[in-house]
Amino acid sequence: MGPRWLLPLVMFLACVVLSGGCTCAGEAPPPPRNVIACKPQHPVLSSQSQSAPPIETVAAGALPVNFSMTSAGEASLVIPFRTVPGRGVEPSISLTYSSSGGNGILGMGFTISAGSAITRCPSNLAQDGEIREIRYDQFDKLCLDGKPLVVIEKTAGIVEYRTKPDSHTKIIGHDPENTGTPKSFEAFLPSGLVIEYGTTAGTRPRGPGGVPRAWLAAVARDGRGNAMDYGYCFAEAGEYTAEYALDEIKYTRFDGSPALEATRAVKFVYGTKDPEDIRTHYSRGMALQSSLRLEEIQMIGPGNELVRRYPFTYELSPTTNRTLLTQVEECVGDICKPPTRFQYKTGELGFAQHTTNIEEPTSHRASPILVDINGDALDDLVIPDTDPALSTPGNPITEWRVAKNLG
Repeated sequence: MGPRWLLPLVMFLACVVLSGGCTCAGEAPPPPRNVIACKPQHPVLSSQSQSAPPIETVAAGALPVNFSMTSAGEASLVIPFRTVPGRGVEPSISLTYSSSGGNGILGMGFTISAGSAITRCPSNLAQDGEIREIRYDQFDKLCLDGKPLVVIEKTAGIVEYRTKPDSHTKIIGHDPENTGTPKSFEAFLPSGLVIEYGTTAGTRPRGPGGVPRAWLAAVARDGRGNAMDYGYCFAEAGEYTAEYALDEIKYTRFDGSPALEATRAVKFVYGTKDPEDIRTHYSRGMALQSSLRLEEIQMIGPGNELVRRYPFTYELSPTTNRTLLTQVEECVGDICKPPTRFQYKTGELGFAQHTTNIEEPTSHRASPILVDINGDALDDLVIPDTDPALSTPGNPITEWRVAKNLG
């Protein structure tokens, strides 16, 4: 019926008490050949990773886990992480899982909810009246965290947007040279927070010819002068950015009088994926890589003190050679809570024969199609064929024959 090595269908969680302590992630080894290193675009905090001595006990408790099912039947998981308290403008960090998710810095299905970005996104017939890929020009559609932006008003050097569906956020694009593509953005949230996007070179990863691939969140601020700064690493490949990732969040900066520097931070420690899972895809002549793997998140307090950390453990799928997150811990000093573990049903690599109710096509042009027609994340078999009872030589009528994937 089709490949049986797709994304795991079964996942469960368990908290396990270990007899020893946990080990902090060390310095990441250099990337393998042909992988471009991701270099910070901001002043870097000193690394807080170090080996912790073994201990005989573990902390009581477990990470909070929120599990749900979406209306589309997708499994969803959220694990919130605790940051060092600030003055109201502070990051909200969480580990999220979606059974329909792709392969990113945390392996299949998992992502970190932490930052924000305005990106170029393809157009579709239903919403935009045309099918159009990303071309890195002034006609590309823009999205804020995946939500399409709709132009409300244009004036000299200014473009005003709203999201679709409306999130009651006003987005202002600044285009001082009237190029058709804003150089930077501001988003005015209902909470009163204002987020600036792409205001520095270190928040604008480059596309072909140096045009922005995306506009990443640079600063979030409130009306009282409290501010939070985002930092990124870029893997530069000549005139374009092959890969980028959120590297650091600094907060508790105050822009009033007297001005205060940030004293708290969230640091994202990256390593490199196993060579089998390093992917390259191409867009308008660019070779874009996916090589980073998030090894640890560190919560930094005043004096650059490591307050809390969340190390991640991975394995490589034996059937797909993709990275799978298997464990996350919460550690304070050298004491860690029991790890939250994830297990997967991987299946066997290969194909299996299944008998379907589809008859042999009458048309020699019939071509089988694999497509998920019922939204259960399994590919179904669809074969278009000529209906002999209704068709005439000059007016062929197509019927669609379907065999659903029963798992």
